[in-house]
Amino acid sequence: MNIGEVTAIEHKEYLITLSDTLYAAIVWDSENDQVGIWEFFETEEEAEKAAAHCKAMLEAARGGNE
Repeated sequence: MNIGEVTAIEHKEYLITLSDTLYAAIVWDSENDQVGIWEFFETEEEAEKAAAHCKAMLEAARGGNE
């Protein structure tokens, strides 16, 4: 997964018949002012927002050179 992208992940619970789709995105680690790890989101909209924020913060940290 690249920074600024969202990936749909089929989520299944062990021994439970229900399954749903979660959305993964790499997030911005504001505490350390750097790219963080990926996290799961329940909606694609939430994941898109987090991915866009991470990408914007990375570009700002690099001085807009990317």
